[in-house]
Amino acid sequence: MPLRAHVRSRLESIEQAAADPILDVQVLREGQRQRLARKPPGRQLYDIKDVTVPGQVNDVSVRLYSPFQGRSLPLLMYFHGGGFSIGNIAGHDALCRELAYVLGWTVASVEYRLAPEHPFPAGVEDCYLATAWLAERHSVFGVDPDRIAVGGDSSGGTFATVVAMMCRDNLGPKISKQLLICPNTEDHRAGQRELLRGDDSFVQFARGYLMDSSALEQFLNWYLPNQDDRTQAYAIPMRSADLSNLPSALVLTAECDPLRDEGERYAARLSAAGVPVMAYRVAGTIHGFMTLFGDDTDGTEGMSVINKFLNGEH
Repeated sequence: MPLRAHVRSRLESIEQAAADPILDVQVLREGQRQRLARKPPGRQLYDIKDVTVPGQVNDVSVRLYSPFQGRSLPLLMYFHGGGFSIGNIAGHDALCRELAYVLGWTVASVEYRLAPEHPFPAGVEDCYLATAWLAERHSVFGVDPDRIAVGGDSSGGTFATVVAMMCRDNLGPKISKQLLICPNTEDHRAGQRELLRGDDSFVQFARGYLMDSSALEQFLNWYLPNQDDRTQAYAIPMRSADLSNLPSALVLTAECDPLRDEGERYAARLSAAGVPVMAYRVAGTIHGFMTLFGDDTDGTEGMSVINKFLNGEH
């Protein structure tokens, strides 16, 4: 379908089709800070608090969103997007509030270390550390230990499926489901892109749809400066030789997203490995729609699918 009207209006307002991508990490971070200063407050919840997870190398900050008082609730470990390099808890505050409210789950948003200052595997190790620490203390935080899920959008979706692999490989903690929103699962080096068909989403939506393919390549270069790391499954999930025995997954993609096809290819790989998968493509929208358009038709559609997956039987 064509772009939804509010998506088309957003793209036109920022003149993305004519703009060159900004590839300076400090400029990108400052732009996010300025946008956040203009955003209205999100959904009110019973309790929101910050906790610190101690680590051998560094401590990790986690924000807990609790919709109810005094219950043993499911827990969604949420890893924010931002190209491994520019996101933070604040940028996903509204989304995490809405997830907690709609799902009736506690949501834990992780402030992991960012590239290029902290390249692979720093960020994903922080996410695993926070997941293991909270799972071990489930009774302290009122968490149901049998319903701990991992989730994230974009690079956070990448982290979510990698943390699921790490939990499997380390024999814990137990993860019930994985929520992957527009995940980055493949390598974007120029040599790899040349192998793609012309109708692949990475080619078809390379420019003019907010997330520029050149920016996606730069994000991976910041995160994976050591080219040898790109052969590892914990860095590039599609490199994994074994995707079996992972928790059931929702792979939520956007029709006009350069990352759409690789997300759907990853869903197919999971399914072939025997993992129950729900693959869902939201039509007429772009990368980052859950944070950009949470109150619009595509955002509410995505939230409905997430709720069905996490609170359903899949």
